[in-house]
Amino acid sequence: MLAFPEEYLSVEAKRWRDEERRAFPLVVNEKDDDYPTIAQLMGSPMNMGEMTRASDQQLLNLFDELADITEEDYWKRQRDLSRAGGASSQAYEFGKLVKDDPERFLRILPQLQPQRHESYIGNAIRELGESDFPANNLIELVVNLEQRGFVSEDFRSDTASALDKIAERNQGLPQSVLCLLENWLSAHSQPDLAYDRSEEQRSHQLNSPIIFGFGGSHFLPSGRGSIVRAIAAGYLEQNPPDLQNWARVIKSRLEIEPHPAVWVDILTDMAPLLNGERTQATQLFDAVIRNCPEVLRYRWALYFLSRTVGWFEPKETVQGWLEMLWADGSNFCRQAYGELLFIHYFQYQDEWSVAKIDHHLANQNDEAVLCGLAHVASHLWIQRRCRTKAAEILYNLAPSNIEAIQSIVASVFLQSREHFELDSGMRLLIQAVCKNKQLLLKAASDIIDIIETNNFVNTEPQLVSEICQSLLSKLDKEPYNTTRPLVFAAESLTTLAIQLHRHRQDKYRKVGLKIFEQLLNLNLTETRSALEMLDRKPNRLSFYQAPRRRRHRRQIPPGNN
Repeated sequence: MLAFPEEYLSVEAKRWRDEERRAFPLVVNEKDDDYPTIAQLMGSPMNMGEMTRASDQQLLNLFDELADITEEDYWKRQRDLSRAGGASSQAYEFGKLVKDDPERFLRILPQLQPQRHESYIGNAIRELGESDFPANNLIELVVNLEQRGFVSEDFRSDTASALDKIAERNQGLPQSVLCLLENWLSAHSQPDLAYDRSEEQRSHQLNSPIIFGFGGSHFLPSGRGSIVRAIAAGYLEQNPPDLQNWARVIKSRLEIEPHPAVWVDILTDMAPLLNGERTQATQLFDAVIRNCPEVLRYRWALYFLSRTVGWFEPKETVQGWLEMLWADGSNFCRQAYGELLFIHYFQYQDEWSVAKIDHHLANQNDEAVLCGLAHVASHLWIQRRCRTKAAEILYNLAPSNIEAIQSIVASVFLQSREHFELDSGMRLLIQAVCKNKQLLLKAASDIIDIIETNNFVNTEPQLVSEICQSLLSKLDKEPYNTTRPLVFAAESLTTLAIQLHRHRQDKYRKVGLKIFEQLLNLNLTETRSALEMLDRKPNRLSFYQAPRRRRHRRQIPPGNN
């Protein structure tokens, strides 16, 4: 996992990424100030087990020695670096202790002080938010701590994370707490804009889908991001959701919130507004995107927008966002444009999107856009609503000599394998695939698996014959180049050849024998094994019973799910 700046991570992401670092941070032994030498693990001075056995006074003494203000230089004063972690490491261990023993935390809480012990209380509150600690008691605790003067940004970020969690099981948050969070939001300085790292700015491969490649992980901003998420949950988890106040908070941040990642957070919690007055909600979406166009460079924002396309009114607003992606010019945004363009067509079935798609297919001068169209066409092939247009896109891109486009077109057979239908569009696509050697080799394994699974030898012998012969005819003569694509398909091809030879029609029997002979010429192990069995019964190829292959469900490669 990439190491993102602290300001860019949510509390949850920090915990996943930093659990080991905070418990056992890396430090460097130094001969002098200029030449660092040996890296060592640096743990907390007292682990959770030791803290459990220690007295309350011993814990308080430790927290005083490891107060927040001593964080930077504490480890430099220690000889045993394995115990030289500062306040953050110790506070992390304390949080785990509190989750198991909240009563002990409440007992020593009155003696913990603002500015000195805020990291300890922040970690404790965050852990309590994820436990079964009563929500009302936790809310009351937060209000009391605020009144006592606990105001550090780390404390507020951790506390907001806890409030976000309990809002889900408490039907939102009280208005008094929401007002408190809104005050925190207006005064919080993190995340720093210097740590703006949008998806467009990272390495992106065109053969990886943007919208359908989402894997469930996303680094959310802490600080104002944590507070925004708590406010959103506080209003949206109410019964019924308080859409009016949530919209009010969003409007209040326009022209004020500078960080795109925070706006991405806001954007992804705006979908419930579409359950209200859609035209007004669409206007607010548009205001957010035009206020911070950088949100369109984030995969997470595009993922959520794609799920709400079809709900926006008027649809021309969505077309405006597509034009913004097109105008950006980067490969990432151009591909996102292509993906959202097809989703726009899928939802609205309008002339505007048809004309745009047709234009790009006719010119084929923008690889990123074509990849975007192909990605969504491959994923949405199983949807009858857009299958005709998806077939048209993939058929037109099948002759491409661009490897990324070939891989995406080939993926349609993997994506649709569980719900495969051999309609006219699929027939045309398979024929086009058979004419492109590299594309055929990329798709061969999935196509052959589909043939076997659907028993097409009996129902579609002509198509099976064409596919097998096309595949074999396009292989080079050199053994290394010819056998490598067939390593995993050799057994299936041998089986198909023998099944064709057993067909009731003589012309397919001849085709099957020809394919079998071609496989023998390639010196494939599976074909030679079949021949050895057949040699026991000369001239009885039709009696050969292919061994049953143990079928494994193929996993969709990362980035194609």
